[in-house]
Amino acid sequence: MGELNLYYPQWQGGGKQKTLYLGAAAARKGLNLKSRLQEIKLVSNDKVEAENGIMGYRPLMEQLKAVKNVIDERQPGSVFTLGGGSEVSILPISHINKLAEGNLSVLWISAHPDLKTIDACEEKLQNMALRTLLENDFEELDQMMASKLNPDQIFILGGQSATEEEKAYMEEKGINWVPMEKLIWSDPKSWMENLKENVFVCLNFDALEPEAFPHAYRRAEHGMQIEQALGLMKSLEDERSIVGFSMVEYACTEPEPIEEFKALGALGLWI
Repeated sequence: MGELNLYYPQWQGGGKQKTLYLGAAAARKGLNLKSRLQEIKLVSNDKVEAENGIMGYRPLMEQLKAVKNVIDERQPGSVFTLGGGSEVSILPISHINKLAEGNLSVLWISAHPDLKTIDACEEKLQNMALRTLLENDFEELDQMMASKLNPDQIFILGGQSATEEEKAYMEEKGINWVPMEKLIWSDPKSWMENLKENVFVCLNFDALEPEAFPHAYRRAEHGMQIEQALGLMKSLEDERSIVGFSMVEYACTEPEPIEEFKALGALGLWI
């Protein structure tokens, strides 16, 4: 088994705009990763229609099948993904969780927990991406998934834009939540000691401080400095085995020159 590095610029999960596609392309260029990532080809038709309560359902399912085929063929022991919307992590997490036999913690570093129900997701798969790994309303997607998560495997880091319904769901299910204030100002060992041996990190750029890094697709009011995000990744690297890393929802059409941003991409390649 070995690593799998994916370029997966899926945009339909966020609705009708192609901002996520353009942002992923700019990020790949800025990180100088074009030759080092296996590209998931997207459905060429830009027409996005609602089906089963989700915009772009049909192209999303076809692209997810392409990811499943790559994972089934390669059987990777780790996965780095440059996306695209947050839903690009669904199948990589599902695969790695099965491989780790549940000895996996998923760190969802994002202003948005993405735990919405199908009725509250505003027809966007990205808004319920993490929830699909717990309970899935889509039989077609469910059949592609190698495993599901237990709630205690999930750590929401940030979550400053969580809805009241998402907060209630986290409390009801026992999902771990480290609010942004604690994430920034507290010793990470206070929650890191509860992680399982293996970790899969999903870094959404909306978790970063918007004044310093204004390139997130769904910007929040406050967040981490990019240096703090890099420091967190290095701390995790020292304490646990990072077996998956996703960088998602970059929304700038120009490559970002920040060195710490490049360091995050380099770390992803070496998990």
